[in-house]
Amino acid sequence: MQPLTIENITQISLESFMEENCELNSDIRTRMRKLLMAGIENELTQRQRDCMQMYYFEKLDIADIASQLHIRPTTVYKHLKLAKRALRKCAAYL
Repeated sequence: MQPLTIENITQISLESFMEENCELNSDIRTRMRKLLMAGIENELTQRQRDCMQMYYFEKLDIADIASQLHIRPTTVYKHLKLAKRALRKCAAYL
C-alpha cells in the first residue's frame, strides 16, 4: 500500500471527480470545443490559423513553419502568441 501524499490524494480526488461528473465534463468539453472552433474561425487571421495548424496539429517546428510560409521564425512566434491570446479571450466566456 502506498503512503498517502498530497499527490496521491489529489490524483484520487481528481479521478473520483471525473467519474462522478462524467456527463458534466462531457458537456463542458463539448462547449469548449465549439467555442474554440468559433474563435479559430472568427478571431484569428488566416496566417495565425496556418501557424496554429502547422505547430499544434501537424507538429512542425518553428523553423519548418517559417520556411514553408516564407516568413521569419520570430514572425511565427508572434502569430502563435497573438492566436493564443485571442483564443484565451474566447475561453474566458465559457
